Amino acid sequence: MKNIVLIDFTDESIHALDYAAHFTKAIKGNLEILNVSDDDKTAEASQRLQDLKNQYSTEDFPVKVNELIGDIQEEITEFINNEKVGFVFCGTHDIRFLERFFSSRMMHIMNHVKANFVFVPHNLKAYKPINQVLMPIFSAKHSLQNIEALRFLHHFMPFKVTLASNTAPLPDTKTNLMVASKLLKSAALPYDVETFGRTEDDLKKGLADMAKMTKSDAISIVNLTEQNLFNFGTKGFMEEIIRNKQGVPVLVIQDHHTGYLSGFITQGIH
Repeated sequence: MKNIVLIDFTDESIHALDYAAHFTKAIKGNLEILNVSDDDKTAEASQRLQDLKNQYSTEDFPVKVNELIGDIQEEITEFINNEKVGFVFCGTHDIRFLERFFSSRMMHIMNHVKANFVFVPHNLKAYKPINQVLMPIFSAKHSLQNIEALRFLHHFMPFKVTLASNTAPLPDTKTNLMVASKLLKSAALPYDVETFGRTEDDLKKGLADMAKMTKSDAISIVNLTEQNLFNFGTKGFMEEIIRNKQGVPVLVIQDHHTGYLSGFITQGIH
């Protein structure tokens, strides 16, 4: 699998690079750095990228650098969609004022590319091996597509899954919980079930806190914002969770509309 890490030389992106290197080594994949710069900064950017490549490359783990020039959103989207990419790693910052009302640049990119994402909060102190993954169960019909991604990762990382539901679930949520349990059991992927809050909104608001309480090393969710372009609650939840103050990495799997039993469809798995 080829993974991409987005680098703009901020502390957050360098932090994401460090996490991406450890993660990619763990799944025996390949890592590439992607940077988009202005015309007048290419020489400076090239040298800094070469320094990062030298810092993170080893004989058995060579890191490749991709340098692009132009509009960040357009260049990143086009590059990733023309490559076979498994995960895109991205550092995060605190949510800005306008991002509370409009989608961030990263959300726009995520909704226009074919790869899955790993968001690395800026307050994550250091990479931790993934031994526990928190997976919330919502009522949305397509919210279980991350199970196939977890099955793939479990071949390299022997983690346990905690299925999180609210105490008064809707009928669709109950069905999703039952399906998720069956799929994890058939995949021989260990799991348990925990509840948090009475409503789905309660669960969403407390998800990062629950991740800390269950000692989870990552949160796994499905990106449902594209099909809910005017659902500001869904977009707001996504913007908040990928920047969670608890410092928990978030694996965001794209919604491929393929149903519960489909394979892990990504451009990076063959």
